[in-house]
Amino acid sequence: MNGLVKFFLLLRDYITGETAYQNYLKHCGQTKPLDKRTFLRNREKSKWEKVRRCC
Repeated sequence: MNGLVKFFLLLRDYITGETAYQNYLKHCGQTKPLDKRTFLRNREKSKWEKVRRCC
């Protein structure tokens, strides 16, 4: 059961963007990173701002 709970927690972190934010913090290093709210807002904005259609 412990493995199943761990899997769902990892899945939740991936869906909510927590994993992306943790990777961003590792990438920033010594520079001043964005706060979590701003990072996630920018991520969603870049995701939905573009036109996504085939024609």
